[in-house]
Amino acid sequence: MARFGFKTVYCDYHRTIASSSKYVEFWRLPDIHHGDLVERILGLGEDLGRNRPLMFFNSDLFVDFGNRQRTRLAEKFAFLIPNSGIIQCALDKSRMREIFPRELLANTFSVETHDDLV
Repeated sequence: MARFGFKTVYCDYHRTIASSSKYVEFWRLPDIHHGDLVERILGLGEDLGRNRPLMFFNSDLFVDFGNRQRTRLAEKFAFLIPNSGIIQCALDKSRMREIFPRELLANTFSVETHDDLV
């Protein structure tokens, strides 16, 4: 996106391969449980200019954060995130059957005794 003129910022706790691109500006975030994380991110969004920058959530931790803070984050950022029910199912891997067609899920079989294997 940065190659096409969009300001691109990667926010995380530490640098990763994704944050090392010459097209990306890295911003270190405080711990996700830090009280003013939302305010800090909103302030960063304000610094990016008058058009709402696009926000990507890159881990379960940040997807959950984005889900919980979606109303406030939408004040300064553009993003697409499914409804809260879908997010909760996706984050709780044991509930994936509620949102994905059966043919897309891996088959699992619990082995409790030797008889289950024969």
